[in-house]
Amino acid sequence: MGPDTRAGTRAAPDEVASFLARLTGLLLRSSGEGAVLIERTVRHTARALGADASVLLVPDGAALTVGTRGMRGLTTLAGGYVIEGFRDLLKLVTIVTAIAVGLVLGAVLAQPAVTSPSAEGG
Repeated sequence: MGPDTRAGTRAAPDEVASFLARLTGLLLRSSGEGAVLIERTVRHTARALGADASVLLVPDGAALTVGTRGMRGLTTLAGGYVIEGFRDLLKLVTIVTAIAVGLVLGAVLAQPAVTSPSAEGG
């Protein structure tokens, strides 16, 4: 029998993690929109089960773009074209940095606003 999901009950953390892993696997899509939908679904489902969860999904297109640029730079270097190889590797570093900064900013901006008691007049 599955976990009790009635109001006022809490599911065991392992049950929640297992459920969310299966849910994510079923819903996984390769688009940015799909990643946002999955993240929102996992968060709401976890709250309904009395737990907190967050998921970070990066669409496969972003990973392929970065990996391709890196491989191109390495093969160009191996072929003896030093300047072109380092140029591609510099583009790789630039892309990775931009993605990392975007992920951090997105995570910060997606957090709920925290209000202090003094700001509420108390």
